[in-house]
Amino acid sequence: MALYQNVHSTILTNEQNSQKFTLQRLVRQRCPLIPYLYLFILDMLSYMINDSTYVIDGFCFLNGNTIYNQCFAKNMALYLKRALDNIQHTFEVLELFYATSRLLVN
Repeated sequence: MALYQNVHSTILTNEQNSQKFTLQRLVRQRCPLIPYLYLFILDMLSYMINDSTYVIDGFCFLNGNTIYNQCFAKNMALYLKRALDNIQHTFEVLELFYATSRLLVN
């Protein structure tokens, strides 16, 4: 947030700049920080899903290993035990994630 407070921008159209305006939401296009911001945010969501505080049961293999999620780029796949309370706990975590990050889950 510190990088985007009190930031002004212009739009270049037909080689002419518009008047300056204050950026109020999101990050600028082509910002080199965007991939890293997504990694930090996705890592936090992954931590929340794997954390025992939120009581989410992952998919358990026959050998006893459990998997909760897999992340690639800015995507996450969830592997959860099929149970109503497990789905409810997962949605609670996703709602908490949205409340803190303002990122919607697709």
